[in-house]
Amino acid sequence: MEAKYIKEHNNYDLILGNRYKAKFYKDGWLLIECDDKGNSVLYREECFEREEYSPEEAAMYALKFCEKHPGWKRICDIENHENLYKNWDELSEKDKKPWINDYGILSAKDAWEEFGHKPCKVQYGFISGKGKFYKKVTDVPHLHNLMQIYKVG
Repeated sequence: MEAKYIKEHNNYDLILGNRYKAKFYKDGWLLIECDDKGNSVLYREECFEREEYSPEEAAMYALKFCEKHPGWKRICDIENHENLYKNWDELSEKDKKPWINDYGILSAKDAWEEFGHKPCKVQYGFISGKGKFYKKVTDVPHLHNLMQIYKVG
C-alpha cells in the first residue's frame, strides 16, 4: 500500500491507498476510513503521549546514577571502552572455528572484528532522559534519548 504525506497548515495528512486517510495533529493521529467514492465513513483517534528528552538530560541522569552507584561509569567518562568487550584473542577455539572456515586463517580475525558480535565482559545498561535504567537498548522508549553506562569497578 502506497503512503504519501501532505503537509498542510502544520498538520500532516497521510493518504493510505484509496480507502484510508490519516491526519496527524500535535497529540496523535485521526484515522479516517473512506468508502469507494472517497466519502468518510469512520473516524478513529489514535492519541499518544509524546515524551521527549534530550541527550543532555540523559547524560545528567547517568551522572547522578553513577554518583549513587559506585563502580558505574558513563561511556563518555571511560577512556578506552574497547577493553570492555572481548577481542579475537580472548575467543575460544570453538568460537573462532566458524570464522576461520568461512574466511580463512588470515582473514578470520578481520571478518570477526567487522561483522562479529563482541560480547561485553562487564555489566552495562542505559539511562534514559527520563532517568530510568534499562538493561537493553531496545527497551528505551522512542524519543527518550539515552546514555550507556558500564559497571567497571
